[in-house]
Amino acid sequence: MPFLDDDVVLAFDPDFGERLNAFVGLHPVWLCQSPANREAAERLWAKGGHAHQVTVFTRADKTSLENAFISLLDTIDQHHPMWRRLSVFGCQATPAVREALAGYGGSAFEEMPGGFAVDRGALALG
Repeated sequence: MPFLDDDVVLAFDPDFGERLNAFVGLHPVWLCQSPANREAAERLWAKGGHAHQVTVFTRADKTSLENAFISLLDTIDQHHPMWRRLSVFGCQATPAVREALAGYGGSAFEEMPGGFAVDRGALALG
């Protein structure tokens, strides 16, 4: 399966690390800093290969997961300006999150266990 740079995985789940292998090599992955996530990322970085596709970030807002997600959107959009799908683990698509994503063209939401995915239309990419 080819690498899909327009499908970004964003994990706020502090125990996401073991699931990293299911996405690496297929999509860019952003992991929230935690001992388990850091350990998984370091194992991957030591192997090389697709390691550059994994970014570990420190959560900006420790009090509100919703605000931490919203504050990261600009960074995600700057690094992946052509994203079409954002798969988010460890955060819910609250009304504020949906409103923030709408500002980036996010329009089609899909709930999934432990998170959600959002797609944005081609018009938002122009």
